[in-house]
Amino acid sequence: MGWFDGAEKLVTKVNEIHETFVETQTEFRLLKQQTENTLGEFKGALERLGAKVDTIQLDQAKAHAELHADIKGQEFRLNTLSEQALHVAIDRLARERIASAAKTPLLPAEGE
Repeated sequence: MGWFDGAEKLVTKVNEIHETFVETQTEFRLLKQQTENTLGEFKGALERLGAKVDTIQLDQAKAHAELHADIKGQEFRLNTLSEQALHVAIDRLARERIASAAKTPLLPAEGE
């Protein structure tokens, strides 16, 4: 084996290494592109999900506000009815006391 054989083996080995390098570089570029595409899809999915979460939060806030307004309305209605019932009870009690004191029959209340 002479100098020429050694140089030929070296060139062959360098050529093999170069081919492996080119293949690896090509695979790396492909993987890089796939990773970029996947990350882009993931970013888009996160943005869509974020928009859905925002919509859900807005809907929840609206529902909460509507429920709160309904509760306040029902409280007002209950207070009004309670006041009316109290007035009726006081009116009846007053009529009963007056009738009892006068020893006369009970006068009918308005609307009875």
